[in-house]
Amino acid sequence: MEGNMKKHTVKVGSKDSTSTVGETVSFTAERLGTALVDGGADDGGYNVTYYRLQDRTFRVLVEGQGIALLLPSNMVEAMQNGQRNNYSYGRMTLEEMKAESTYKLGEIYEKLMENHPETVQNRVRDLD
Repeated sequence: MEGNMKKHTVKVGSKDSTSTVGETVSFTAERLGTALVDGGADDGGYNVTYYRLQDRTFRVLVEGQGIALLLPSNMVEAMQNGQRNNYSYGRMTLEEMKAESTYKLGEIYEKLMENHPETVQNRVRDLD
């Protein structure tokens, strides 16, 4: 594994300890940081944790309101259809992250990188 790449294990799905909806997944990535949105998960908002994968794409863990989602994935649709686990997970580019509108992942990522200059090397600049 190169640089700051580590194996991460996250629990996704319902945060209710009695629920059987969800699973634990592992992947290798660099953890870039966590942003607390609208006060964070403990204050009615949500937490967003960014991971950069070895191929320079991203996965994002969104936690709040009793649920944890690893994006991109089919988790929301699958849970709505009664699927309890075995979700499909993908990867997103910075451009795809910026285009995501539900959680405003691109906007939050930019602010996180601005507030943490020690990770500025993680930014992708478009010189076109």
